[in-house]
Amino acid sequence: MSTTLRKPRPGDRIEVSWLELDDRSGAQRVRGSAAHPSGVYDCSSRSGIPGARVLAEVVRRRGEHLDVRGLETIKHSEHAVPARCAHFGVCGGCGFQDTSYALQLEHKRGFVQRALQIHGLAAQAGCVQEVLGCDQPWRYRNKMDFSFSTKRWIETDEPQGAERGFALGLHPIGRFDRVLDVSDCSITFEEAGPILASARALARSLGLEAWDLERFEGLLRHLVVRKSAATGEILVDLVTSSESPERVDPFAMALVQSQPCITTLVQHSHDRPSQIAQAGPERVLFGRGFIEETLLGRKLYLSAQSFFQTNSCQAQVLGKVVREQARLPGAQLCWDLYCGAGAWALCLADCFEHIVGVDSLEAAISDAHANLSINALTNVRFECAGVEAFVFRPGAPLPDVVLVDPPRAGLAESVVQALLALAERGTKRLVYVSCNPRTAARDCALLAKGGWELVAAVPVDMFPHTQHLECVYTLVPSRSLGGMA
Repeated sequence: MSTTLRKPRPGDRIEVSWLELDDRSGAQRVRGSAAHPSGVYDCSSRSGIPGARVLAEVVRRRGEHLDVRGLETIKHSEHAVPARCAHFGVCGGCGFQDTSYALQLEHKRGFVQRALQIHGLAAQAGCVQEVLGCDQPWRYRNKMDFSFSTKRWIETDEPQGAERGFALGLHPIGRFDRVLDVSDCSITFEEAGPILASARALARSLGLEAWDLERFEGLLRHLVVRKSAATGEILVDLVTSSESPERVDPFAMALVQSQPCITTLVQHSHDRPSQIAQAGPERVLFGRGFIEETLLGRKLYLSAQSFFQTNSCQAQVLGKVVREQARLPGAQLCWDLYCGAGAWALCLADCFEHIVGVDSLEAAISDAHANLSINALTNVRFECAGVEAFVFRPGAPLPDVVLVDPPRAGLAESVVQALLALAERGTKRLVYVSCNPRTAARDCALLAKGGWELVAAVPVDMFPHTQHLECVYTLVPSRSLGGMA
């Protein structure tokens, strides 16, 4: 009589070999395998370094996949490095700090390749180039959103009786109901730490209440800090539940006096339950209400709500890649869809006779018009419209090149259909900028079924020590529609 070996259960201990970093946002950060008498299992965990072997506890089993928690290191990885941040392992911000940066780049290229393979583009995985790494992988973030909360996360090394009712910082891993008091963030610009400390101390001394997520009450919700790499200007955006000028204004002025590096401070207010950092009416409490940045020689005015890549140095690298991939000899017209504040359109102005930027957000187009004005360009215009409506508009001239930089969720089906129609009509090149390899691979696969062919993918590491990266995908009409342009 044969017996079936029992599969691993929660609480069991098992030896795991870590093989690769994982790109699933908010979930695991490393994947590996484990041999068990009942079979070989794929494993994943929130902590671990490729090349290490550990004794781990099974947390959950889903078919042949195990979620585990590391208990003891049996063999250390040669790729291990000391984590720089004092909050590493607790904060949910950057989980790859203890892994060498060279290995991070190698595995991030794998993120893009695996996504293409999963969506049936295995043959195109070879066109993924090496990741363009960041020369300065620390202190690179030019913007960070810190949260106020009445639910402070207590770290294990804190003394008994530590205050629990007020916090200003970032969320611990997987806990959006708590906030970790952050003393300093190693990936954010250096002035952010002192600004954070002053804001925390002033709020407490003035008796200002943090927002309570459960009761939907309190005044202070977010503190967003932003710095220009070009000018050094610093913008602080204070998000509150109400305007309350009699309480907010003294706090704002005291913060500016204590931190003279702040060049402008604005306030946004809303009382909705959702944790939105930038919403509602704006009041400029100090300075101009915006800062000035540059991208490939173009000037950009950035307000609190303007979109700009969070890594200023790598934004220049990404911009050069976009220009290289979009440039086409003899091309006259380029469409920049999802143009936002118009950064790409402005940077491509000298590559085309005409550029039209399109976005459905009025605030974004307003920023784009302001940026167009300060750069005094005459061959660029911006239009507030839905992307699919603009593309299918009767009588619209055919663009030679189309640039799309959609939100993280990727392209809507209607937009995919619109881009397929452009391939049939004769558009010569499609450049797709994405911060999500999974949705980009999905969209490239859909485009490949109807007329486009992926010929290049250039990843740019905008976010060292995290699972995120940007990638520029270049597509041309497939051979069935006439071959490469």
